[in-house]
Amino acid sequence: MSSIYEALQRIQGQKNTMSPSVISEQPRIKERTAVLILIAVIVSSLCTAAVFFGIRSFMDGKQDIRAAAVTSTAKAGTANPISAKQNRMDVQGHEMPAKPAASAALPSSDSIDDYLKAGERLFKAKDYDNALLVYTKAMHYFKKDVRLLNNIGNVFLAEGQTKKAIHYFKQANKTSKNYVEPVYNLACAYAKLGNRSEALTYLEMACSMNPEARRWASEDPDLQGLKGNARFDRLIGTQKEKGEG
Repeated sequence: MSSIYEALQRIQGQKNTMSPSVISEQPRIKERTAVLILIAVIVSSLCTAAVFFGIRSFMDGKQDIRAAAVTSTAKAGTANPISAKQNRMDVQGHEMPAKPAASAALPSSDSIDDYLKAGERLFKAKDYDNALLVYTKAMHYFKKDVRLLNNIGNVFLAEGQTKKAIHYFKQANKTSKNYVEPVYNLACAYAKLGNRSEALTYLEMACSMNPEARRWASEDPDLQGLKGNARFDRLIGTQKEKGEG
């Protein structure tokens, strides 16, 4: 017990003998600690704010880029009325009629006659792309219709895709053996390929099916290359003799 009491007295004596400078230093240490904590809080807040505004600026920049891209695309898609008109001019400087949009080319009903009429109008206007669109759409509803097959062949023939045209003419002839137009058109297609033998064979078949084919042949520019051939002249000559008689 006495030893514990003596130890407590020594500790108390040390406190009493502590210099005034040490005692006065303790509040300053507390103040410095508080200041350091405050500075740390301020720095942390500033860093957080900088990160936040940096991210926001980056996102705003991306939105500006997107807006600029949309504006650029919109400007690129806007047709120049002068350029558009020039694109509709033919080689002689005459303005060509504007082609109807693909959706406008399709008939409003599902009648085969309406499809045929719509396609024929477009074909006569030399709008072959939309004419083909109309005929192809009609094929979904009226499969293996001989008139559609023949007209698709006519479109390809007009576009210079003669081999494709021959394919559709043969399909039409296979579908209906009594339909003269694809047979006659096969004569025209082979004549354009320079195959006179096949052209004359199909032309003779067409003339045997319908005598009017002779008159068609006499006026058809696709068959002018056959003039001077004995078989061709015999067919056309027979038609001329009938006309003169």
